[in-house]
Amino acid sequence: MSLKQEIFDKVVIHLLTQNARSTNETGGSCSYRSKDGKSCAVGCLIEDSEYSINMEDFTIRDPIMVAWGVSKFGKDDFEEIKPVLRFLQLIHDKIKVERWNGTLMQCANHFNLEKNVFQHFGDGIDPHPIRSITDFAGIIEIYGIYGK
Repeated sequence: MSLKQEIFDKVVIHLLTQNARSTNETGGSCSYRSKDGKSCAVGCLIEDSEYSINMEDFTIRDPIMVAWGVSKFGKDDFEEIKPVLRFLQLIHDKIKVERWNGTLMQCANHFNLEKNVFQHFGDGIDPHPIRSITDFAGIIEIYGIYGK
């Protein structure tokens, strides 16, 4: 199994099991880790020993998070998985929780990943996660997620 697939599967299981955003105390901003024990799509990959409050408010493309990713996965592997991590981060931060199932499936399609992980969640997959594929393409364009 590729590292990209392994990470995707782990994050899907995490997000769909948690079924809630990880947010700061006011509920306004998404957080890698929240006080109530939740974590975001990337936060669930960060070990307790790796986590720092200084990571909050930064995306996977910012230097502090790039340093974490390179340290954890190695430079080449991190560069390969960074687009998937960014997309998963955006799903957590920008998509309504009730639309995560279908949007994660679209993410799998975009990055040519297997969707076997969804079998663990029964038939509750929303086939229309966002209004249209144009909206999905817009997310890719707006946030600069091009890698496959």
